Amino acid sequence: MAAEQSITLNQLLAKIYMETSGVNGVHNTASTLRVLCVQWASNSIKSENQQVGDQPSRMQSLSDPRDGF
Repeated sequence: MAAEQSITLNQLLAKIYMETSGVNGVHNTASTLRVLCVQWASNSIKSENQQVGDQPSRMQSLSDPRDGF
């Protein structure tokens, strides 16, 4: 996420914290980061699938039951 915005990881974390602090009077940074990461990964998978057709993405390949995970 940081690389896509051409900023450092620390800058990204500070930006997320500043933009989400005080929302509904509650701030849980860990929870916010989990949600943002899942959304970002989901969007990345969708974009990747659109570019290559119906082939499984890297993330989908990792969760293939045949991999033994």
